[in-house]
Amino acid sequence: MPNWCYTNYAFKGKGLDKFKNSILPILDEASRENGCNYFLGDLLDKYNISQDSEMIKGYGCRGWIYYYEDNDDWLSIDVEDAWCPHTEVFDAILTKFPDVDYVYLAEEPCEDIFINTDISGDYFEIRYRVVVEVDDFRDEHYFKNIEEVNEYLKRVKKENNFEELVENEDYFIDEYDYN
Repeated sequence: MPNWCYTNYAFKGKGLDKFKNSILPILDEASRENGCNYFLGDLLDKYNISQDSEMIKGYGCRGWIYYYEDNDDWLSIDVEDAWCPHTEVFDAILTKFPDVDYVYLAEEPCEDIFINTDISGDYFEIRYRVVVEVDDFRDEHYFKNIEEVNEYLKRVKKENNFEELVENEDYFIDEYDYN
């Protein structure tokens, strides 16, 4: 059984309307039939792209779309992938829509995957994930800068009367890469 990677995509670009007109009816139908949960391999089939294609490598189809939202000037698609983000699925589809690109945010803590390709922060501001675990206390939060992380740690320490918090023992900070 795989570890699940949660990947949030933001599609944008000059050709976005054409892409949305193509993919949204597919996702709308899937949503009506089974609450979305649209298998990535089925999506490739809709675009006549073979799952054995040279563009689709490894576990490229192991996952499904579980949420999507049309945000007018961008399209949000959330995918639950096996082990890692399977961007090659959308890369293959977007060969048919060359004026569309995307940024994404992916997280799979067991595989130490924390990726945010949105350098400008226009769609995904998250830069840090912090998990505090002391005795029976467990808390997890996301932050856009290290100053917020430090303020949060001070507040947790004070509010819970912890004498000290030791990094990599009482709390962990995961920084998102810009892959």
